Amino acid sequence: MELKEVPKSTTTKQLLIAEGGVKFICPNCGQGMIIRTNKERRMGIKWVCQVCGFEGP
Repeated sequence: MELKEVPKSTTTKQLLIAEGGVKFICPNCGQGMIIRTNKERRMGIKWVCQVCGFEGP
């Protein structure tokens, strides 16, 4: 049986388990993967793309 790796937040490295978390491609470069927990989204914690350094809300 193969276990899938649970995605971790780009910012806080918390596991993305709870509902409301999101995973999307960087809107600036189109290459970096941004992963955010529901809590980070609600609190407006900034994220930084690992590829191009673009910051988002």
